[in-house]
Amino acid sequence: MPVWPAPAVEVPPPRYTGAFYAIEAAGGLVRFEGDNAPGVDVGVRASSVLQMADLAARYELSTAADEAQHRLMASAQLHPFFVFMLGSDRLFTTLASVYLRLGLGGGWLTGGAGGAVLWDWGAGLDTPLTEPDAGQSLWLGFEYRRTSTLDDETIGAPPLQTFVLRLGYRFNAF
Repeated sequence: MPVWPAPAVEVPPPRYTGAFYAIEAAGGLVRFEGDNAPGVDVGVRASSVLQMADLAARYELSTAADEAQHRLMASAQLHPFFVFMLGSDRLFTTLASVYLRLGLGGGWLTGGAGGAVLWDWGAGLDTPLTEPDAGQSLWLGFEYRRTSTLDDETIGAPPLQTFVLRLGYRFNAF
C-alpha cells in the first residue's frame, strides 16, 4: 500500500501582541541654541508582549552648531496606554503605541573631541503602515526628544531638541 505524503500544514504568522524586534531609521530636525539642523538615526528595538518592556539602541548623527555630533543612546519606552493593545484595529494599536522615552548614552564631536555622557527624555507614537498581524510590518513613528549632558563642565548647557519621523520594520515575536 503506497504511503501518501501528508498535506503541508501552514503555520500562521504570529499575531501582533506588542512583542516585536525591529530595525529603524529616522530623519528629522535638531534644534540647538536657536539653530535648526538636519539629523538622522538608525537603530534596533525590541519589545515584550503588550509593550511592557520596550528597549532601543540607536546611533544618532546631527550637524547642530556647525559640527557633526555623534551619539550612541540606549533607551526604554514606557507605554501608558498599553491596555489598548487588547483592541484589534489600527486605532487601538496606534493608541497603545504612544510612549514616554528615557535614554542614556554618550556623545562626541567629529575628531573625537568633546565627549560627554548624555541623557534624554521624550515622547512619541508609532502607527502601522501595513497589516501588523501578517507576522512582519512596516511602521511610521513620530518622536520628540530632549537631550542634555550629565558631566559637570556642561551641566546647564542648552539641550538638543530633536523632532524625527521614523520608519521601522517590525517582526512579530511570541
